[in-house]
Amino acid sequence: MQQRSRHRFEEVADDIRAKIQSGDFPIGKLLPSERELQEGYSVSRTTIRRALADLIDSGWAESSPNRGVVCRRGRPSSGSARIAFIDHRDHVHRSLFFKLHTQMVAKGLEM
Repeated sequence: MQQRSRHRFEEVADDIRAKIQSGDFPIGKLLPSERELQEGYSVSRTTIRRALADLIDSGWAESSPNRGVVCRRGRPSSGSARIAFIDHRDHVHRSLFFKLHTQMVAKGLEM
């Protein structure tokens, strides 16, 4: 099987993602502007826009109209990211559900 070559925008997106994970770009803060990223990576505006779109699609960034692009935590890469547990009859189950939910949210997972 032939391995496909990586596009430059994927390399830029991976580098930005790594910087978000390491805290160089803090979660909840704006990423540098397109122009700053373009100059920093020495790539075209189109490449930066594709990299940002990739980050947004994967949950590592969020577009904020009239502000820019905000860093996010990303989605888990393996398995299902959503779990459902519904039981309104038993207080113990409800209590466990909310404790589990709180722990999952703290780790960046959704329920």
